[in-house]
Amino acid sequence: MRTSLHDIWGSARGPVSRLAPRTRLVSGAVVFAACMAAPAATAGGTFAIIAATAAWLVACRPPRRAIRNTTVLALAVLLPYFL
Repeated sequence: MRTSLHDIWGSARGPVSRLAPRTRLVSGAVVFAACMAAPAATAGGTFAIIAATAAWLVACRPPRRAIRNTTVLALAVLLPYFL
């Protein structure tokens, strides 16, 4: 039996899952803003985006299956654009 999409949202087991919902939203918005503000055209900016994303994934610790499915979807949608 497959897990429904709305069950995946509450499946993280990292330290962020113990925070209050408002704090999680603000933290996610701060990470998103950091990724949007970083200059992706430079090596330092690209590293900052990768580091912020990796730190958020480590802090949230979602299931590997969710990460894999999201990565495959992102590659299927965005790879033709980049090529």
